Amino acid sequence: MIYLKILTFLFLFTITKTQQNVFDNHHLIRNDNFIEAFRRQYAGNIWYYDWQIKHFERAYLDRVNNLEYQKNPLINEIIRVEEMLYPLTLLSSFTKNCIEKFRSSIPSTAWAKFTMEDNCINPAKSQASYLTQSMVSTNRTLADHYGKFFENEVISCNMKYNTSFPMNYTRCLGSAVTATNSFTFTSHQTFSSQLTSAKNKADIYIKTYQECIFSVLNSTLANISKATTNIDRCIRNRDDCMQCKDLFCNDIYRISSTFLDPANTTMFNPFYGRNDTGTCLILDIF
Repeated sequence: MIYLKILTFLFLFTITKTQQNVFDNHHLIRNDNFIEAFRRQYAGNIWYYDWQIKHFERAYLDRVNNLEYQKNPLINEIIRVEEMLYPLTLLSSFTKNCIEKFRSSIPSTAWAKFTMEDNCINPAKSQASYLTQSMVSTNRTLADHYGKFFENEVISCNMKYNTSFPMNYTRCLGSAVTATNSFTFTSHQTFSSQLTSAKNKADIYIKTYQECIFSVLNSTLANISKATTNIDRCIRNRDDCMQCKDLFCNDIYRISSTFLDPANTTMFNPFYGRNDTGTCLILDIF
């Protein structure tokens, strides 16, 4: 009888212990799934922030590259002018002198390319890393929090409670998740603010470098126009330059052919009433 009671007690103890182990194992499995779900969520946060940074940087650089399209038309215009002037240098020494006199004021293709790239385009490109550095830092800090603080808290919970105190283990994991979620929310607000600020700065930078591009364009085209105008005036004997002074005269006096008599030793005096005689005079006979 006593032996039967002992067997019954052992049987009941075994069943109770088995049920307790099943309960504990169930808790462990559920906690593991719980933690793994948040790990995937945290990894997704890092991926999404990284995607936003790269998307913003690509969009900014695309806008900068659009500025570069202004470079080729300008270079082509300089080449067109040079090709137009070259045949004129072969016409005569006179036209060649006129062109050489003013050609130096026409910017070279190398100058235009260097100035546009070095002053405008390359500085604009270099701003991309500056615009994203705060967002990169925020995302890196968040990733470190996930990889260090959160994982260390999970390890700590496991070492403190493990299977001995399953309910405390669950509470400990819940506290780690709550603290990490709070840090995630703060980081999200910071990142969103930084992204908005970067977009506003990008608009300002693009406008500034657009003005830089247009400044190079305008100054180059103005110099080309001035040079070609002066060359044209020189070729037409309307340029007041020391190099061409013996080849033309600006002082033109219109006189009717009726005042001209080849048989008479005297004629109408074109200098009458002048304060000075000047250095030259052209008679425009009509």
